[in-house]
Amino acid sequence: MRTLFGPSFYSGTPRQEAAAGAAALIPDGALVEAANQLGPALTSRAKVVIWRDIPLRAPWVIADTGGPQPMFSSRTAQMADVQLLRDCGYEQLYDNDGYLVLHAASPGSATPDLTPHRCTPDGAHSS
Repeated sequence: MRTLFGPSFYSGTPRQEAAAGAAALIPDGALVEAANQLGPALTSRAKVVIWRDIPLRAPWVIADTGGPQPMFSSRTAQMADVQLLRDCGYEQLYDNDGYLVLHAASPGSATPDLTPHRCTPDGAHSS
């Protein structure tokens, strides 16, 4: 049993630690689509929009496939969106306890990428 006086009371669950690990990968100043519960943790250092399936995508995406997200009708839809991002050239950099970090790099850029990327199911994608 966890008690107020034991150190385990103050440690996070494995899922909370996975979320923190995902958020830590996002560079300061970056534009990121974030799963609903992670947005507030990033707003002080990044430009954050909610993770959703739209044609113009942020260069960084933190997806949560471990639980329902308000902008998707089902977890199947969430997984389909992750696959769409991969098909559009996003590289998966992190996968832990349902949290995924995907990134669409802009070649030759040393500064945080703020350019939306077009990504659609018909295969049309560009930076």
